Amino acid sequence: MFIVINAVGYLGYVFHGWAGDRFGRRNVIAFGWMASGVLFALMLLVAQGTFAVVALYSLGMFFLVGPYSAMLFYMGECYDTRCRASGTSFINAISQPGAIAAGAIVTAMLVAGSDWNQGALIVGALGTFLSGFVMFGARKVPALSQ
Repeated sequence: MFIVINAVGYLGYVFHGWAGDRFGRRNVIAFGWMASGVLFALMLLVAQGTFAVVALYSLGMFFLVGPYSAMLFYMGECYDTRCRASGTSFINAISQPGAIAAGAIVTAMLVAGSDWNQGALIVGALGTFLSGFVMFGARKVPALSQ
């Protein structure tokens, strides 16, 4: 199962790299992460059986991992060359406190009586969707001309 899921994630990486060049990296990242959040929510709420879970998880990974190929170039395009390394390093560093906060939120939910499915839905699927939505507030960089 993991080979299939990671193979689909790899295809997403290749596809989103092409799509980012064609349609603009910011929009591809935003739509990809929002689609991933929806697919993960569907996996948690409606999937029944192994095939449905693997299919929705694979598609969720396609749209979660894939936009990082566009993100590699997008981060460089968002900053002037004078501060590009500092801006990109700050974005990467902020992920660590985010991972700690997500763990604390899930722990608080579990202590309050929620189950893992609710925690994954709110922190994981909703968090992924909101990350994509927030990307629309990021700097718009024109797509490459073809």
